Amino acid sequence: MTIIKIKQNNYSTAYRFTVDSKDDPTLKHLRSLIKENNKLAKSFPKTHPHLTLRLFARGERVKWATKNGHSRRAYDQYLPHKYGTSFDVYVYPKILN
Repeated sequence: MTIIKIKQNNYSTAYRFTVDSKDDPTLKHLRSLIKENNKLAKSFPKTHPHLTLRLFARGERVKWATKNGHSRRAYDQYLPHKYGTSFDVYVYPKILN
């Protein structure tokens, strides 16, 4: 069963939800919707902006940093996906040059 934790995020309007796995059906559905949107964006760039989906891993940062021989603060900004226990999903409009 998928549990979607929706939370208010005062820092980013791009945040969508949190998933426990990269194989989550909700995440797969969102990827397919973004793929369809980006196909339309090629033909109608003013009404359909090109979108980018980003996942940010959440989990034990200090544990993995010290196990890998880094300082305790090494993974403060970005935790590698292989150590993530859950993932925050963000959707950004992509700026095309």
